[in-house]
Parts: sequence; C-alpha cells; structure tokens
Amino acid sequence: MPQANELTIHIMAAVAEQERKTISARTSAALQAKIRAGAKLGLSSPARTDAKEVSAKGVEAFKENADTFANKMKPVIDGLRSSGIESYAALAKMLNQNGFKSARGGNWYASTVRNFCVRLEAC
Repeated sequence: MPQANELTIHIMAAVAEQERKTISARTSAALQAKIRAGAKLGLSSPARTDAKEVSAKGVEAFKENADTFANKMKPVIDGLRSSGIESYAALAKMLNQNGFKSARGGNWYASTVRNFCVRLEAC
C-alpha cells in the first residue's frame, strides 16, 4: 500500500494484534472445553509404555522405503554417470529434465543427489 502512512499502518497493526488475541482466546476456550469433556490432547501419553517401540518401527519403515527408492533409482544414476555426468548438480538437472521425481515426489537438487549417493555409499 504505497499511500499508507504511519497512522494507517498503526491502525492495521492494532487490528491484526486484536485478531491474534481473539483467535488465541477462541482456541484456548475450545481446547479447555475438550479437556473438560474428557478428551486427551497430544500424541504422547504417560500411560503409553510402547511409544519408543512404535517410534522405532516408524523410523525403520521410513528407512526401508528410502532404501527401496534408492535401489530403484541406482541404475538410473549409474547410467547417467557412465555417460559422463559426474557433478551432483548436473545429475539433478538431468533427472529433472527426464521427469524423475525424488523420493518425496519433488525435484532433484545437488543436495538430494548427494544424500542419495551417501545412502548407497556410491557416486
């Protein structure tokens, strides 16, 4: 807003601060109502004794998925490297140009390729 002056900005800041306070109060009231109704909030519970085991299983599943993806992509990276493409940035560029998505479905970057190589102890 190029026409805004100090007064306009001050009023807008005051309105934003009041909205923040209103949202906070509504959220707190809703959480307190849920607690009074007997709901347990949060992911961890002192009564849960297997939280570490469950977390370890999740980490293991994540690692297995990453290893599976890495083993699937290894021949592609090896093929690019055998054609003379060596740098992580150049490999990422070629993977993106050829429509390959990273493990999370996004673009490849030099750091993504490096992490991939570290996982497989390759490159």
